[in-house]
Amino acid sequence: MIRYIFTSAVETLCLISAFYFLRGETERHWRLHPWYLLLVVATDATGGYLAHVCHVSNTWLYNLFIPIEGIFIGYFLFRLCKRYGMQRTYWQLFAAVLIVCYTIERVFSVTTPHYCYWTTIFMSLVFILGTIRYAYLLLKAAPQSLPLQRHAPSIWVCAVSLFYFGTFVATLLAEPLITARVKIADTPLYSAVYFLLNLMLYGLWIVTFIYRYRSRH
Repeated sequence: MIRYIFTSAVETLCLISAFYFLRGETERHWRLHPWYLLLVVATDATGGYLAHVCHVSNTWLYNLFIPIEGIFIGYFLFRLCKRYGMQRTYWQLFAAVLIVCYTIERVFSVTTPHYCYWTTIFMSLVFILGTIRYAYLLLKAAPQSLPLQRHAPSIWVCAVSLFYFGTFVATLLAEPLITARVKIADTPLYSAVYFLLNLMLYGLWIVTFIYRYRSRH
Protein backbone atom coordinates (compact mmCIF):
# COMPACT_ATOMS: atom_id res chain seq x y z
CA MET A 1 0.00 0.00 0.00
CA ILE A 2 2.85 2.41 0.85
CA ARG A 3 4.51 1.59 -2.49
CA TYR A 4 1.26 2.35 -4.31
CA ILE A 5 0.82 5.68 -2.48
CA PHE A 6 4.41 6.71 -3.23
CA THR A 7 4.08 5.81 -6.93
CA SER A 8 0.79 7.72 -7.14
CA ALA A 9 2.44 10.74 -5.53
CA VAL A 10 5.26 10.72 -8.11
CA GLU A 11 2.74 10.35 -10.96
CA THR A 12 0.69 13.24 -9.59
CA LEU A 13 3.81 15.40 -9.26
CA CYS A 14 4.65 14.55 -12.88
CA LEU A 15 1.10 15.49 -13.91
CA ILE A 16 1.27 18.85 -12.10
CA SER A 17 4.69 19.50 -13.64
CA ALA A 18 3.35 18.74 -17.10
CA PHE A 19 0.43 21.15 -16.80
CA TYR A 20 2.69 23.86 -15.38
CA PHE A 21 5.79 23.58 -17.56
CA LEU A 22 4.02 22.66 -20.82
CA ARG A 23 1.47 25.46 -20.68
CA GLY A 24 1.51 27.56 -23.82
CA GLU A 25 3.02 24.76 -25.93
CA THR A 26 2.56 25.11 -29.67
CA GLU A 27 3.43 21.53 -30.67
CA ARG A 28 0.53 19.10 -30.48
CA HIS A 29 2.35 16.12 -28.93
CA TRP A 30 3.64 18.25 -26.06
CA ARG A 31 0.18 19.79 -25.53
CA LEU A 32 -1.35 16.32 -25.28
CA HIS A 33 1.15 15.07 -22.72
CA PRO A 34 -0.54 16.50 -19.58
CA TRP A 35 -3.86 14.96 -20.65
CA TYR A 36 -2.22 11.59 -21.16
CA LEU A 37 -0.74 11.81 -17.67
CA LEU A 38 -4.17 12.73 -16.32
CA LEU A 39 -5.45 9.42 -17.73
CA VAL A 40 -2.46 7.62 -16.18
CA VAL A 41 -3.19 9.05 -12.72
CA ALA A 42 -6.93 8.36 -13.03
CA THR A 43 -6.28 4.76 -14.15
CA ASP A 44 -3.83 4.04 -11.35
CA ALA A 45 -6.10 5.67 -8.75
CA THR A 46 -9.03 3.52 -9.90
CA GLY A 47 -6.82 0.43 -10.12
CA GLY A 48 -5.52 1.01 -6.60
CA TYR A 49 -9.05 1.48 -5.27
CA LEU A 50 -10.21 -1.77 -6.87
CA ALA A 51 -7.20 -3.75 -5.61
CA HIS A 52 -6.66 -2.31 -2.12
CA VAL A 53 -10.18 -1.23 -1.09
CA CYS A 54 -12.56 -3.46 -3.01
CA HIS A 55 -10.09 -6.39 -3.17
CA VAL A 56 -11.10 -7.28 -6.72
CA SER A 57 -9.06 -7.72 -9.90
CA ASN A 58 -8.07 -4.56 -11.77
CA THR A 59 -6.56 -6.40 -14.75
CA TRP A 60 -9.47 -5.43 -17.02
CA LEU A 61 -8.81 -1.74 -16.28
CA TYR A 62 -5.12 -1.89 -17.18
CA ASN A 63 -6.01 -3.88 -20.29
CA LEU A 64 -8.28 -1.03 -21.37
CA PHE A 65 -5.43 1.44 -20.87
CA ILE A 66 -2.92 -0.48 -23.04
CA PRO A 67 -4.09 0.89 -26.45
CA ILE A 68 -4.22 4.43 -25.02
CA GLU A 69 -0.66 4.08 -23.78
CA GLY A 70 0.54 2.52 -27.03
CA ILE A 71 -1.07 5.08 -29.30
CA PHE A 72 0.12 8.10 -27.31
CA ILE A 73 3.74 6.97 -26.82
CA GLY A 74 3.90 5.82 -30.44
CA TYR A 75 2.48 9.14 -31.65
CA PHE A 76 4.92 11.13 -29.52
CA LEU A 77 7.88 9.14 -30.85
CA PHE A 78 6.64 9.65 -34.41
CA ARG A 79 6.37 13.41 -33.90
CA LEU A 80 9.92 13.54 -32.54
CA CYS A 81 11.24 11.55 -35.50
CA LYS A 82 9.10 13.39 -38.06
CA ARG A 83 11.39 16.42 -38.04
CA TYR A 84 14.21 14.09 -39.19
CA GLY A 85 12.21 12.72 -42.11
CA MET A 86 10.17 9.81 -40.70
CA GLN A 87 7.01 9.20 -42.72
CA ARG A 88 3.51 9.09 -41.18
CA THR A 89 3.08 5.59 -42.69
CA TYR A 90 5.23 4.08 -39.93
CA TRP A 91 3.02 5.57 -37.22
CA GLN A 92 -0.18 4.45 -38.96
CA LEU A 93 1.16 0.92 -39.48
CA PHE A 94 2.16 0.62 -35.82
CA ALA A 95 -1.24 1.86 -34.60
CA ALA A 96 -3.06 -0.58 -36.88
CA VAL A 97 -0.97 -3.61 -35.85
CA LEU A 98 -1.28 -2.63 -32.18
CA ILE A 99 -5.09 -2.52 -32.38
CA VAL A 100 -5.25 -5.83 -34.27
CA CYS A 101 -2.89 -7.54 -31.82
CA TYR A 102 -4.80 -6.13 -28.84
CA THR A 103 -8.20 -7.13 -30.27
CA ILE A 104 -7.11 -10.69 -31.05
CA GLU A 105 -5.62 -11.15 -27.58
CA ARG A 106 -8.73 -9.79 -25.88
CA VAL A 107 -11.08 -11.96 -27.97
CA PHE A 108 -9.16 -15.18 -27.30
CA SER A 109 -8.87 -14.44 -23.58
CA VAL A 110 -12.51 -13.49 -23.03
CA THR A 111 -13.26 -16.70 -21.11
CA THR A 112 -10.11 -16.52 -18.98
CA PRO A 113 -9.26 -12.79 -18.57
CA HIS A 114 -5.57 -12.03 -18.20
CA TYR A 115 -3.20 -9.14 -18.78
CA CYS A 116 -2.51 -8.58 -22.49
CA TYR A 117 0.93 -10.19 -22.44
CA TRP A 118 1.71 -10.36 -26.16
CA THR A 119 0.40 -6.87 -26.90
CA THR A 120 2.65 -5.49 -24.18
CA ILE A 121 5.63 -7.40 -25.58
CA PHE A 122 4.95 -6.07 -29.08
CA MET A 123 4.44 -2.51 -27.86
CA SER A 124 7.60 -2.51 -25.74
CA LEU A 125 9.71 -3.96 -28.57
CA VAL A 126 8.48 -1.34 -31.05
CA PHE A 127 9.19 1.48 -28.60
CA ILE A 128 12.71 0.18 -27.97
CA LEU A 129 13.36 0.10 -31.72
CA GLY A 130 11.70 3.51 -32.08
CA THR A 131 13.99 5.11 -29.52
CA ILE A 132 17.03 3.55 -31.21
CA ARG A 133 15.80 4.96 -34.53
CA TYR A 134 15.40 8.40 -32.96
CA ALA A 135 18.95 8.31 -31.58
CA TYR A 136 20.25 7.32 -35.03
CA LEU A 137 18.36 10.15 -36.75
CA LEU A 138 19.49 12.64 -34.13
CA LEU A 139 23.15 11.71 -34.54
CA LYS A 140 22.84 12.03 -38.34
CA ALA A 141 21.27 15.48 -38.08
CA ALA A 142 23.05 18.81 -37.71
CA PRO A 143 24.58 19.58 -34.28
CA GLN A 144 22.01 20.63 -31.69
CA SER A 145 21.98 24.17 -30.28
CA LEU A 146 21.68 22.76 -26.74
CA PRO A 147 23.89 20.19 -24.98
CA LEU A 148 22.40 16.73 -25.50
CA GLN A 149 21.79 16.22 -21.77
CA ARG A 150 19.63 19.38 -21.82
CA HIS A 151 17.78 18.46 -24.99
CA ALA A 152 14.25 17.77 -23.70
CA PRO A 153 13.18 15.33 -26.46
CA SER A 154 16.35 13.28 -25.93
CA ILE A 155 15.70 13.00 -22.19
CA TRP A 156 12.09 11.99 -22.91
CA VAL A 157 13.28 9.32 -25.35
CA CYS A 158 15.90 8.07 -22.88
CA ALA A 159 13.21 7.67 -20.20
CA VAL A 160 10.94 5.77 -22.59
CA SER A 161 13.79 3.57 -23.81
CA LEU A 162 14.83 2.55 -20.30
CA PHE A 163 11.25 2.04 -19.13
CA TYR A 164 10.12 -0.12 -22.03
CA PHE A 165 13.32 -2.12 -22.12
CA GLY A 166 12.73 -2.89 -18.45
CA THR A 167 9.07 -3.64 -19.16
CA PHE A 168 10.03 -5.93 -22.05
CA VAL A 169 12.42 -7.96 -19.89
CA ALA A 170 10.07 -8.02 -16.89
CA THR A 171 7.15 -9.20 -19.04
CA LEU A 172 9.23 -11.97 -20.62
CA LEU A 173 10.38 -13.07 -17.17
CA ALA A 174 7.03 -12.45 -15.47
CA GLU A 175 6.52 -15.99 -14.18
CA PRO A 176 9.95 -16.49 -12.54
CA LEU A 177 9.86 -12.94 -11.14
CA ILE A 178 6.40 -13.45 -9.64
CA THR A 179 7.18 -16.89 -8.19
CA ALA A 180 10.60 -15.86 -6.85
CA ARG A 181 10.73 -15.57 -3.08
CA VAL A 182 13.08 -12.62 -3.27
CA LYS A 183 12.02 -9.32 -1.69
CA ILE A 184 13.46 -5.81 -1.92
CA ALA A 185 12.55 -3.59 1.05
CA ASP A 186 9.79 -6.06 1.93
CA THR A 187 8.40 -5.83 -1.62
CA PRO A 188 8.10 -8.84 -3.97
CA LEU A 189 10.71 -8.74 -6.73
CA TYR A 190 8.22 -8.36 -9.62
CA SER A 191 6.45 -5.43 -7.93
CA ALA A 192 9.77 -3.83 -6.96
CA VAL A 193 10.97 -3.90 -10.59
CA TYR A 194 7.86 -2.09 -11.85
CA PHE A 195 7.99 0.32 -8.91
CA LEU A 196 11.56 1.35 -9.80
CA LEU A 197 10.75 1.56 -13.52
CA ASN A 198 7.83 3.89 -12.83
CA LEU A 199 9.88 6.13 -10.55
CA MET A 200 12.59 6.36 -13.21
CA LEU A 201 10.11 7.15 -16.02
CA TYR A 202 8.12 9.84 -14.23
CA GLY A 203 11.19 11.33 -12.59
CA LEU A 204 12.93 11.77 -15.95
CA TRP A 205 9.74 13.13 -17.49
CA ILE A 206 9.62 15.85 -14.84
CA VAL A 207 13.19 16.79 -15.81
CA THR A 208 12.09 16.75 -19.46
CA PHE A 209 9.23 19.17 -18.82
CA ILE A 210 11.55 21.55 -16.95
CA TYR A 211 14.07 21.60 -19.81
CA ARG A 212 11.28 21.96 -22.36
CA TYR A 213 10.00 24.98 -20.44
CA ARG A 214 13.48 26.53 -20.25
CA SER A 215 14.06 26.05 -23.96
CA ARG A 216 10.99 28.20 -24.66
CA HIS A 217 11.77 30.98 -22.17
